[in-house]
Amino acid sequence: MKVDEPNQKTVQVCYLYGFSRSGAAASLGLPGVDGRAEVTEVPMGAGVSAVLSTVGSDEFGPLFALDQPVDLDWVVPRACRHERVVEGVMARSPVLPVRFGTIFSSREALGERTAGRRDEIAAFLGRVTDREEWGLKAYLERALAADWLLGHDPELSRRWQQLSATPGARYFQEKSLRQLAQDRARSWGREQAEAIVAAVSDCSESIVRCPATASAAGDALLHLALLLPGPDVAGFLDRVESLAAPLRERGLSVKASGPWPPYHFCPAFERIAEGSPS
Repeated sequence: MKVDEPNQKTVQVCYLYGFSRSGAAASLGLPGVDGRAEVTEVPMGAGVSAVLSTVGSDEFGPLFALDQPVDLDWVVPRACRHERVVEGVMARSPVLPVRFGTIFSSREALGERTAGRRDEIAAFLGRVTDREEWGLKAYLERALAADWLLGHDPELSRRWQQLSATPGARYFQEKSLRQLAQDRARSWGREQAEAIVAAVSDCSESIVRCPATASAAGDALLHLALLLPGPDVAGFLDRVESLAAPLRERGLSVKASGPWPPYHFCPAFERIAEGSPS
C-alpha cells in the first residue's frame, strides 16, 4: 500500500470497503471502520457503486508507520469493523471486496483510480452473483496419526509388539519407531490432502490453493478457497463430511468454513485500486 506525502492537519478522506450493486449499502446501519461515520455508497454508473465511509486522515497513521511494529490492539477492532461492513453488503448484493486499509484522499481521487474499470467491476459482480466463497482446510495431528499406524499398519504393529524388554533398549527403539510412524503419517496425510482436492474439484467453479499456515489443530496440509454456486453448497458440505468422517480417527481433520467475501477471486486490478490519504 502506497503512502502519499502526509498532511500537517487532519482532513476527511475516503475509506473504501469494496464495490457492489447500487443500493446495497443504502441504510446499511453499520458504523464505518473508525466506529463512528456511517457507511455510504457512491454510484459509478451501470448499476455499480463504491462502498465507503469518511475517516480522518490521521486515523490510519499507525498502519502507515512502516518503521513501527503492528499494534494489534489498534488493528483488530478496525479490521473487524471493515469485515462486518463487507459481509453486511454481501448479504444484500454480490460484492467485490478490497483489503483492509484502502484509502483515497477524496471521492474524486477514487473516481480517477477506478476510471475505466467500471465494466470489469460489473463483470465480476455478475460472475459472483449467487456464488459463495468457501474455505477448506485439512490438519494432521501427527501423534494421533502415528498411534493409529502403530496399531493398524502390519509392519509397524509387528515391530511395536517386538520391542525389547530391556528398558534402555526399549526406550530408543520406541522413540525411533514413533518417529518412523510420524513420518509415514505425514506422507499419508499429504496423499489424503491431494485426494480431497480431487474429490471436491467438481463441486467448485474455481479453486485457489492458499498457503497452509500452522495451527494448534495440527500440521497444516491443505487450504483451499472455492467459489461455489449457491445451490451446490449443501452438496459440497455433505461431500466434505463424507470425506472427513473416516479420517478423524486417523488424526486427519477436514473442515469447511464460509461463506466468505470472495477475496480470493477478485480481479487483479483490485490491487491497483489501493490508495492512501494525500
